[in-house]
Amino acid sequence: MKERGLFTLLSIIFCLSNIVYSQDLTQTIKGKIIDSESQIGLPGATVVVVISNPLIGTVSDMDGNFRLENVPVGRISLKISYIGYEEQYISELLVNSGKEISLNISLKESFSTLDEVVVTPEIRK
Repeated sequence: MKERGLFTLLSIIFCLSNIVYSQDLTQTIKGKIIDSESQIGLPGATVVVVISNPLIGTVSDMDGNFRLENVPVGRISLKISYIGYEEQYISELLVNSGKEISLNISLKESFSTLDEVVVTPEIRK
């Protein structure tokens, strides 16, 4: 009789441990995106986990702060972009289940030269 009770107890413990470990492990990544020269936060910058299905991404707030939730544990790559700035990639970022990741990302302005623009009036008589 004792063996049957022990077997039942062990079965319950085994089932509960499988339920706990079968849950998807995720973590949060937070941080701030700033201009590399002025050190001012960039509002509306996008942060995306590369090759995520479904797509995991967010947009920075008015101060340049962002928060990515439900990022799967493991090695990931991030793509950070903002209009008028060079895109930045962070590769092989290790996400652990034990602690949130905090990043400070600075973006450089992207300069492009344009050709000369000539405006000529059309005269109607």
